Amino acid sequence: MSFIGIWKWFGNNSAEIIAVCALIFTVYQAYLSRKHNRMSVTPKLTVIAERNSENGIGTLHIKLFNNGLGPAIINKFDFEADNKAKEFKDSDEMLKFMEDWVGPIGIKNTVMSLLPEHIIAVNESSTLLLLEFFTEDGKGWEHIEAIVNRLSLRVKYNSMYGEEFEYHSIETHS
Repeated sequence: MSFIGIWKWFGNNSAEIIAVCALIFTVYQAYLSRKHNRMSVTPKLTVIAERNSENGIGTLHIKLFNNGLGPAIINKFDFEADNKAKEFKDSDEMLKFMEDWVGPIGIKNTVMSLLPEHIIAVNESSTLLLLEFFTEDGKGWEHIEAIVNRLSLRVKYNSMYGEEFEYHSIETHS
């Protein structure tokens, strides 16, 4: 087939060629749009620890923060104490474990557990641990930091599209 023959074939089939090209570009555009939509609602969990000391009382506030672009839907949440996973039915069970594990921690202790289907919205946080304790003897912070260093957190969560993610505090600090 000569160049003129190829040219005639393109001329005779130009409508079909344009339709096929349009179809290919439409499918590719749909793929890119779907990929972008998934990325635009991807959650990203991280832990924030706020430390404060005032009038001899120290406060440690540990929160799970969603710094992503979409809500995080919690599937599974557990603490690991001394590298042993612990699952809790509710916050009371978790607080009892903490007090049994390390003894009375301080003045006021609040421990929260995230149940499956709990949703953390974008730029929102959920309190995990709030400890208030005396710091006048100078050992309060050392004791609390020693406790916190023995804990790690593992959270499995989904995006709105059902994509699975996992946050593990040990892996983010190594």
